[in-house]
Amino acid sequence: AMLTPFKKYNINLTKIESRPSKKKLWRYYFFVDLEGHCQDKKVVEALDSLGKECQYL
Repeated sequence: AMLTPFKKYNINLTKIESRPSKKKLWRYYFFVDLEGHCQDKKVVEALDSLGKECQYL
């Protein structure tokens, strides 16, 4: 469900990478590259929506 905001706002992801936490087992951090700029309206809205579901953004 974490990718839903990108689909909803039609934002293309160019890279998705996961890395394990060094502090806690079975916890992962995800990094994404996307097409757009952090000030684009659709990117802002997608990240705002995602921020409600993520601990870190």
